[in-house]
Amino acid sequence: MDSMRLTQAANVGSHKGSLATDWGGASPLTVDPTYAPFDGTIIRIRTDGQNSHETYFQSDAPVQFANGVVDYLMMTIMHDDVIDVKEGQQLKRGEKLGDEGGWYRGKAAQLANHAHVEFSRGRYTKTTARQTANSQGVYCSPNQVAIEDALFVPADCTVLNGGGLNWRYTDECLTEESIKPFSGEDVVVQIGVASSGDVHLLRQFAEGLKLGFSATPAENGELVLIGPASSGDQIACIRIGRKLGFEPVQYGTSTDKQGRVEITADIGLRVRTGANLQSIQISSVHDGEQYDVLDEQNGWYFIDISGKGAGGWVCGDYVKEVA
Repeated sequence: MDSMRLTQAANVGSHKGSLATDWGGASPLTVDPTYAPFDGTIIRIRTDGQNSHETYFQSDAPVQFANGVVDYLMMTIMHDDVIDVKEGQQLKRGEKLGDEGGWYRGKAAQLANHAHVEFSRGRYTKTTARQTANSQGVYCSPNQVAIEDALFVPADCTVLNGGGLNWRYTDECLTEESIKPFSGEDVVVQIGVASSGDVHLLRQFAEGLKLGFSATPAENGELVLIGPASSGDQIACIRIGRKLGFEPVQYGTSTDKQGRVEITADIGLRVRTGANLQSIQISSVHDGEQYDVLDEQNGWYFIDISGKGAGGWVCGDYVKEVA
């Protein structure tokens, strides 16, 4: 997946005695795609079960597992609301396999969006690719392999919550798109000017990752800032922004302290997104307050309001340098 959040671990609850795991994407509010981790063929699709849609995807040849084993590998994926692959269809690594979903007891959207996945070592057919009850009464695929032993994490996948599993990483990308963070340091991400519906979605996304969020009135919507965000969370911010039609950028031009100033304005001094009076106000600061300076342009100072690199520009006519 582009982004992965563990929502149910192996051997827990409905996975008792099984190596099955459940994964959400970038946010509980989005339906994210899943991609084929190897070249393979859809050998079975089951849509008549009461509990879940089931897709069985078999590698066309032996593949290298993340733990070093070389063998055939089958992936079982469930809960996609609308299955848009067919039995006998061949997929190349990185091509779309399905979507996370909430299919349960014969109906779509009954569960929170997620992908239930299982991995089985060996070669299977339509007859042998099926679920059987284990000793705990839980139905699961045969000859299971733990996901972290089966799959590498590619460079274009963001693990938002890896569940503490022993992941092996690779510099290779699974899909054509490779998103890089703006910085290895924590930075604020400017998503763009969003409508009320997108602002609501982005706010919930930020809250889910425990990131700072601000939405300031602007022409045709609200300017959304998220962060400070780590490099991994920056990638998640960029992904959700692009899905909503924005091209996020790093907010602020520097993270290096260049001095310190004290506010001298009698009334609240506006903090803006740019070093000019035409830029949008995002906050205000007050007489006597002191802030670290991260940048200076044309008589304006970029001040660190949060203490973590998040802030904005203030006019230098209303500050004095103190360090």
